[in-house]
Amino acid sequence: MRASLDSCTWLSWGIILLCVSCGDREHEPRGELGEPALVQLDAAGSTARYEMALAVSRGAKLDELVAPISGRLHRVVQVCPTLVSELGPEQVATLRFSLSNGVVTELLASAEVEACVASELGSRPWNVPGKLDVLAQLRPVVSEDE
Repeated sequence: MRASLDSCTWLSWGIILLCVSCGDREHEPRGELGEPALVQLDAAGSTARYEMALAVSRGAKLDELVAPISGRLHRVVQVCPTLVSELGPEQVATLRFSLSNGVVTELLASAEVEACVASELGSRPWNVPGKLDVLAQLRPVVSEDE
């Protein structure tokens, strides 16, 4: 895993995060989010290479949360590979959830993968005290050769 970012990528992810935050909020976690971080994840097994834009509750220490959250979400992608594998080059999978004392309390994901994602996210407690809102957006990395 490595965190790197060029200005074009930041702009792209910023626009995506802004669009998601303007959507229907009736059934999604409500906390305000801080600035996103970008994590690039290498292929593993049947999981293709992808990148993740990750934002957490405003005021939370994102630098301390990137590794544990992205690692856990990478495990979700390995268990639920269709989350990323069925996306086109310009498509994004969005996961939004809340944690309360280490337990997932709310989850917003596409209907096709929600059961698998919910099962894996809730498979064991998170080491996160208090309440935390998380937004992760995943998209496949398409090499220039493709």
